[in-house]
Amino acid sequence: MKIKLLIIASLILSSYSSMHGQGLNNGQYEFDETDAENIQEFFFGISTYKFYVGARTNEDYDIIVEEYKNKNLIDSTYKIKDIVKKFGHNPISSTSGDEFIRIYIKDNVKEKKDIELRFVYLNISLPHEFDELDLSVLQTRAFSDVPDRIEMKTPVLAIYGNKEKNFISCPGGAKPKDIVELYDWVAIIYLDRIKS
Repeated sequence: MKIKLLIIASLILSSYSSMHGQGLNNGQYEFDETDAENIQEFFFGISTYKFYVGARTNEDYDIIVEEYKNKNLIDSTYKIKDIVKKFGHNPISSTSGDEFIRIYIKDNVKEKKDIELRFVYLNISLPHEFDELDLSVLQTRAFSDVPDRIEMKTPVLAIYGNKEKNFISCPGGAKPKDIVELYDWVAIIYLDRIKS
């Protein structure tokens, strides 16, 4: 529903700005994907990421979430393997969806002290939540060295925050073990090919 509202708002803003530029540069440059992402994050607090995994092939991937607090690992979740363990079958089907694993992150730390995640992979949509977070600032960053073909456990995304600071710096090209040392709270998301 929120995505539909974003699209409608984008179309309205786009057409309005091109008709009513009032001497600004709004009519000079078209509304683009960056504008849509910035509006989505500003108004809805949602960050979006997608990673190509060739998901329509016969190779399945697990989504691993590791959570760290005060530099210590407090939880590890294997989104696909945990479902297989619980229900006895692999829920992934390559009959629908595209070739990406998509991750949507809703930052609620200021209002509700939580973060909502949604993983979308082929035919499944998997929620994940981090709650009771005592953070004043939060950021996300994709790793820049994700290979085109993932063969082993590979970090793809870092979510990180601090308790008392109003400013947070980007970890740049830091590795997961280094990122854990930089912030009060960290979640690292990995993709790993499931061996048949």
